[in-house]
Amino acid sequence: MPDTASTENSRIINEKWFMETPQGKALAGSHCPKCGRVYFPKKRVCVQCFEAGHMEEVALSRRGKLYTYTVAEAGPPGFSVPYAFGYIDLPEGVRVFSPIGGDTSRLEIGAEMEMTMGRIRQDNGIEVIGYVFEPV
Repeated sequence: MPDTASTENSRIINEKWFMETPQGKALAGSHCPKCGRVYFPKKRVCVQCFEAGHMEEVALSRRGKLYTYTVAEAGPPGFSVPYAFGYIDLPEGVRVFSPIGGDTSRLEIGAEMEMTMGRIRQDNGIEVIGYVFEPV
């Protein structure tokens, strides 16, 4: 896993999306204590039961299952092609849209995936770092 701190030549895509855990950075979600729903990114109001002001920050699991994916053969400036992205189902009931790294030939629906931190894109000479899920 690359260094996950912002430097002169890199930056984290959005610091609010992450929290530190003993295993490293994890996605920061919110949990509604009233109805139990979990969200990513964090929300201040539960859209299920409309509970406001009591949402709890939670670290989301670093592992999940690949729900679906695609491999893009063309992309916007700053993206290296081909690149993969898809949806990952986490055990908390959250479906996360994510870039997919690693060996894309190993991708299949239902595959076990793990979150790492990696390069998302290049932006005016600055490497943008964010979460990437890879096959386990």
